[in-house]
Amino acid sequence: MIKELMFQSPGYLGDFIKPRIITEQVLEDQGIEFDDLSLWYGDGSSALQQKVKLFKELSARWEMRVPDPTFFSRFWETGDINKIFRLWMDEDTSLERSIYLHIPFCLEKRCSYCMYHSQVMQSPGQLETYTNELVHWMEIFSPSFAGKPFHTVYVGGGTPSLLNKRQIERIFKAIETNYQNSVKGEHTFEASPVTINQKKLRILRQLGVNRISIGIQSLDRKVLLRESRTYVGARRINEIHQWVRAAGFEDFNIDLMIGLSGDDGSAVRRSLIIGIELGVPSITIYIRRSTQLTAAGSREYLNAGRLYTLIGELNRLAAEGGYRNLVDNPLYECQHYVRSDFTPVLPEYRTQYSPLHRNSCLGIGTGAQSFILDRYYYEIRSSAETGTPLYVVGVTSQKDRIRAFVAGTLYRYGYVELNEFKRQHGQDLTVIFSREIRELEQLGLASLDGNHLTLAEQKVAERDIAVKFFYRPSSLFDTLFSKLTMN
Repeated sequence: MIKELMFQSPGYLGDFIKPRIITEQVLEDQGIEFDDLSLWYGDGSSALQQKVKLFKELSARWEMRVPDPTFFSRFWETGDINKIFRLWMDEDTSLERSIYLHIPFCLEKRCSYCMYHSQVMQSPGQLETYTNELVHWMEIFSPSFAGKPFHTVYVGGGTPSLLNKRQIERIFKAIETNYQNSVKGEHTFEASPVTINQKKLRILRQLGVNRISIGIQSLDRKVLLRESRTYVGARRINEIHQWVRAAGFEDFNIDLMIGLSGDDGSAVRRSLIIGIELGVPSITIYIRRSTQLTAAGSREYLNAGRLYTLIGELNRLAAEGGYRNLVDNPLYECQHYVRSDFTPVLPEYRTQYSPLHRNSCLGIGTGAQSFILDRYYYEIRSSAETGTPLYVVGVTSQKDRIRAFVAGTLYRYGYVELNEFKRQHGQDLTVIFSREIRELEQLGLASLDGNHLTLAEQKVAERDIAVKFFYRPSSLFDTLFSKLTMN
């Protein structure tokens, strides 16, 4: 079974981005030699302007949020991962832990924008076999987490709502048996508007799920057809909303997306308005940062400037409809709108690392991604030779963890607290990054003020340019591309 689930390269890489080609083209277009050390270490205005020029091009063409791990290996096995878990538990200072379960099957076709591991379900028997494997994986990892509570559970895909009643019950009972979970934490189940029904919603609520997230992406029929996705209209969304409420859920979310093919921004605006009119408590809008096909038929990059303008328009529409945006960064990977009278279980996801929360995530299932604080990253894949799971592992050096903390915190929040940085890393940020801070101040992109390094507010649309000053030069190119081309 695992052999059938061999990992496939994410769709957004194969269809839209050729990273090495784009990098070479960007460098050539800008007339920049990557080996020219004056670009990275010179204090002259010419070198600084070249940096800004290059980072602007990279930000427009490719989203790189934080520096990547220092070392990758695709040859770790389950025993190696369990050893790391046990070492981590012995010295764990993480306040939050999450479980992510991946269901990599879809009903009819794989959406063209999907960046996650998934494949079309060939027969119902695949789900039964895969459920057995998930339960087995949970049992294998369980001893490493004895007495350590998990604060959130997230079941995603793929299409988890393809699971039948018995399979859903087996998975959640296995979680309950093998792991200690907080009853007050967020327990999310992703579903398709096509495959969810009243019976499954009632079962999920009885099993402790307290948040349902439905992937809509757009309420524009033509846009979804271009993305090979089944269209459902407002009537179906309203019906599901009534089912969710009847089952006892308060936290109900629909996902939309910016940057779908054929949408110049008007489709996502209309979709948001419909969601508001239906009174959906939570609307998350994800950002597809690669390329989009405009209404005129030409492919364009969704750059920071255009994105900043569109998010401003969406914020205005949301506010007029009685919703507020919980995300204060218009360049973040998603925007989260909630009704003014509604408070979600968690304001942001815990299946991605947050420097401020210092969270960790155990991923279970083929293609599931895990991380141990900001030190180890791995993804479950499989071996074609043996049919057993293998793990692609990234190990981050202390120096790169420091870079990732600064870049990630600035990207998400727009500032870094100097005292918090010193508490976590035992060093003075202004000493370690004196050159980077000096360059950003010279460009008017950041300032030091008391206990904070803060990005200039008027330059918020260039946030993902400014954070790249804290990357190792090679991490902008070599490390990222070697990871993405390992397959």
